[in-house]
Amino acid sequence: MSPIYEYKRNDLAYKLRDKGFYWSIFLALVLIIYAFFSAPSLGFSIYYLWLVAPFVGFGNLVGRILELSYSLPYNSEYNKINAEYKNIIKNKKLLNKKEVDKIAKSLSSNSFDYIDVLNILVYFEDLDNHKKQLRKKTVKISKDQNINLKAGEKLLFRTHTSWYQGSPDQNIFKDVGFFYFTNKRIVFIGNIRSYSTSYSKIASSEFGPDYLLVHKTAGPNDIYIFESQESKNCLNKIYDSRAW
Repeated sequence: MSPIYEYKRNDLAYKLRDKGFYWSIFLALVLIIYAFFSAPSLGFSIYYLWLVAPFVGFGNLVGRILELSYSLPYNSEYNKINAEYKNIIKNKKLLNKKEVDKIAKSLSSNSFDYIDVLNILVYFEDLDNHKKQLRKKTVKISKDQNINLKAGEKLLFRTHTSWYQGSPDQNIFKDVGFFYFTNKRIVFIGNIRSYSTSYSKIASSEFGPDYLLVHKTAGPNDIYIFESQESKNCLNKIYDSRAW
């Protein structure tokens, strides 16, 4: 799943789980009180309800139900967008902008608005492009409204990423967003912060199993995590082919 939309899902799911914890504790207290005052007269075992109450409260039963009630439809809607993307690339008649816009509008939901759907479709397109580039095929990257290219600047790579700072072993999560690699700089457009790093400000860099680590001439190191192995390998290939 795209790091941007995985973070969005997890963030709200965690908030729902935390919110549900207080309701779980309240429900557990209700069960304990009910067991003490009413269960014997109705033929229920006090001990049975007292055993269930801690599971409901400290197991955060309500929070887990709220989390699942949000995460499962979210995952299903995301997979539906993925399935529709596969249909689009199989049917060349759907590749024109008008048809893609119509499809994006039809896939809009409570979890994903029109812009979200377009972003995810482009993300899937980029993943396919990265696989083609690894097979030494030339691809044309579609225009992107999020980034303003400077004079003489060419977009070489694009994907969604998680941004951290520090080292691979000790790092701090900063944001998720759109990652761009051009012939002049690295650009990150996130939910919280956006910035660019020109190559003159990069002292060195290295690739790990799923990340790019950038050592800058000033400030903390930047680490970009990639969900797709092919995407990381593609960026590695483009990065090594540059004339520094």
